[in-house]
Amino acid sequence: MSSQFSFAEAIKQITAALALPGVSDETHEALEAQLALNSLMLGDPERALDASTTDTRALASLATFATARASHQFYGGHWEPAFAAMYEALELADRAGVRYSAFGNEAIFISFITVSAGDIAGALREADRGVREATRLRQGAPFVSS
Repeated sequence: MSSQFSFAEAIKQITAALALPGVSDETHEALEAQLALNSLMLGDPERALDASTTDTRALASLATFATARASHQFYGGHWEPAFAAMYEALELADRAGVRYSAFGNEAIFISFITVSAGDIAGALREADRGVREATRLRQGAPFVSS
């Protein structure tokens, strides 16, 4: 939702989805992670971004939370903590097997902050890797802009 619609609209839709009965734990975790990320992108850094759980079922959500923390640090001008949080997100996404999935936040953001830091070659390598993996997994949606 955050790439196709406004962050505020994404928050509205996610909140509505969270209120539905019978939402699975896995879907609920993914929705909560997206709610935090979209809230951050809307300028609400106070939303809970606590990734202290070690529940391996939540690795994909934790990767998104770490990406949100990286975003918050990056936009606050704290580049070292941003890269640390981003690499944490990538590790979590790899462990969860979602780095190049339809979810894709981590793979996209690492290219963005890498190019912002002036490492154009590194950003292009990560983008190329992401496109190859997304193509291999038939998960191209997050890497296509409309």
